[in-house]
Amino acid sequence: MLFRLEALRQVDAFLGIHGIPYAIIGGIANAVRGEPRATHDADLKVLVKGMTIAQFRALAEARFKPYRRPWLGRAESSLIISLEVASDMIVDLLVAVLPYEEQAIQQAELIEFDELRLPVCTAEDLIIHKAIAGRTKDWLDIEGILLRQRGKLDAAYIRNWLAQFAEALEKPELIARFDELVDW
Repeated sequence: MLFRLEALRQVDAFLGIHGIPYAIIGGIANAVRGEPRATHDADLKVLVKGMTIAQFRALAEARFKPYRRPWLGRAESSLIISLEVASDMIVDLLVAVLPYEEQAIQQAELIEFDELRLPVCTAEDLIIHKAIAGRTKDWLDIEGILLRQRGKLDAAYIRNWLAQFAEALEKPELIARFDELVDW
């Protein structure tokens, strides 16, 4: 985790200098909220205000080496900015565009990683992010979060947002799958 902490330290400092709030999501948040698993990158949801996404991309890519993911297509139009940071660590900055994402960033809790305090999304918001991503490993992560956070989760909050995303994305299975996992 040492190399990842150095990468996170550098990105945290960069975002702080530019007044860009963020929350750690993905595998690192999963290690805090659920069951740790191997991850090859760090995922951060960022709230870019006062500049365009293109301006933010240029700023980030001037500070860190851009990393191109072939599956993203044209990077300039993507809401994902992949960067190579400290010791070849990949950090994905996922630009928040929805009010829900802004709320999730605002609700993030500061968690200590050695001497570094970083904002990590809540367990509820991590479940919502992972359900929307919908990969097999995301649903396995959700199971781990539910086990570790048993009795501490705001299920009504999760169901409310999953119902809204299920409708907007035309994926009614989101809420049904979550309810299956909660009911074991």
